Amino acid sequence: MALTKKQQAVRRGRIGGSECAALAGVSRWASPIKIYERAVARLEGKEVDEGGPTLAMELGVEFEEPVARLYAKRKHRWTKPVDSCVSEAYPYAVATPDRAVFVSPVQALAQRKKLQIDDMREAERGLEIKTTTWRQKDAWGPDGSEIAPEEYVAQAVWCMGVTGLHVWDLAVLIDRDEFRVIHVRWDAQLFEGLYTIAERFV
Repeated sequence: MALTKKQQAVRRGRIGGSECAALAGVSRWASPIKIYERAVARLEGKEVDEGGPTLAMELGVEFEEPVARLYAKRKHRWTKPVDSCVSEAYPYAVATPDRAVFVSPVQALAQRKKLQIDDMREAERGLEIKTTTWRQKDAWGPDGSEIAPEEYVAQAVWCMGVTGLHVWDLAVLIDRDEFRVIHVRWDAQLFEGLYTIAERFV
């Protein structure tokens, strides 16, 4: 998901979900030094060089909405995009969840383009949307399980720490051939560990 300039400004001086996974050393996509370079650029008000989108990243963005619709259909839920959220209790923690998940449509929220952190109180859970290939298929557990790559578990727990929700789903589309939903439960100890790393970094 590409961040807007406004969302990048919100992240200035804070750590996001994918960044905390990189700082913890469990990300395949970024290293701590890369996160440092981005953080310095943001603090200096410079345009953050994300290195340009890869084909996989571009396809992930294009598939996000269809996968969200498929998740909503399969789970009989209503989903809504979420804007960047800053934690009230942890000042250095920020997250930009892909979707908030509700048991049914919430009329008061239906007209909003993106939800804010206060709106998350009415949500049942959060949702991250992933696309992958057969090369990473074995890193994901069966549909309905709680097995996922460490970096995505860290990201989901980080999002829960920011929003206050205690359940997060990962909807993953594998090669447009298989669809799985993985559940991540709140882990206070993991979040505190991630936040300690982020706090030292900031």
